[in-house]
Amino acid sequence: MREFIGRDPAFGSIEEAIAFLRRTLPSLGIPEPGWRAVAETTYARGADGRWHPRWDTRIIQGMAPPAAEPAESWPLFGALEAVPLLLFWGQESALLSAATVARMRAARPDMAVVPLPGIGHAPTLMEPASLLALDRFLAALP
Repeated sequence: MREFIGRDPAFGSIEEAIAFLRRTLPSLGIPEPGWRAVAETTYARGADGRWHPRWDTRIIQGMAPPAAEPAESWPLFGALEAVPLLLFWGQESALLSAATVARMRAARPDMAVVPLPGIGHAPTLMEPASLLALDRFLAALP
């Protein structure tokens, strides 16, 4: 991820950007025609005619280097006790395991979970199941 956000590949064409994203991103369940839209929302044509990230790649300079031991994040999750939660879980995620989702559900049985088989981390929220769940979740909020 750090490599992805910290460099400007300056693609010569949108097709190059699409090919790169398809190779680099985890399985997201994006249908073939959708890759162009993903590339066009990720990169913009610059004054030089090349395709550059839509973010400042120098953002990486402000990020702490990866820790040998990741920080404990369960206290942060616990702090959300009064907040309605909806989890979109890309089941192919290398970052969010089934065991972690189970622990989250045990801590917050009221948390809605939308499992997305075949999807990695993180879902695009363009999946029909995601859109339907989001509509229902938002409609149920007070």
